[in-house]
Formats: sequence, structure tokens, C-alpha cells
Amino acid sequence: MAAPQEKAKVFFTWDISIEGLLRGYGHIKKVMTGKIALKLHTEEPRGSNILPREMGRAFQVTIPDSAIAECNVFYPSPR
Repeated sequence: MAAPQEKAKVFFTWDISIEGLLRGYGHIKKVMTGKIALKLHTEEPRGSNILPREMGRAFQVTIPDSAIAECNVFYPSPR
């Protein structure tokens, strides 16, 4: 029987800026271990809570052992 796995932790911010992302990460980085997936919404036309691709990359390079995981949507979308 496999050992039970710990559930993933998900964090959210309304502050869509590099400063807001780094501020949020500053609050939680001490409790994060192992590989980290950054689940982001990017490159959607007219999206009000969508990160520009460059901002996502700039944020990702500041977090060791991380990768971007693009987020799917539950509605018709061109991306």
C-alpha cells in the first residue's frame, strides 16, 4: 500500500503585478518545499486577471525548483 500523499496547497492573489506576486510568495516561501508548480492564467485576450507571459516568467525565475503550469479554463477560449 502506498503512503498517503499530502494534498497540494493553492495560494491566490488579486494583485496582478510582479510586486504583488513577490509579496505573496514572501509570505509563503518558508513553508514550500520540493518542486513548485506555478499555475497561471496567461495570454488570454481581454482577460482582466490574466498575467502577461513576461510577468509570469519574471516571477518564475525567482522561485527555485519551479515550473509554470498553464491553467485550463471552463469556457470557450482562443488559447
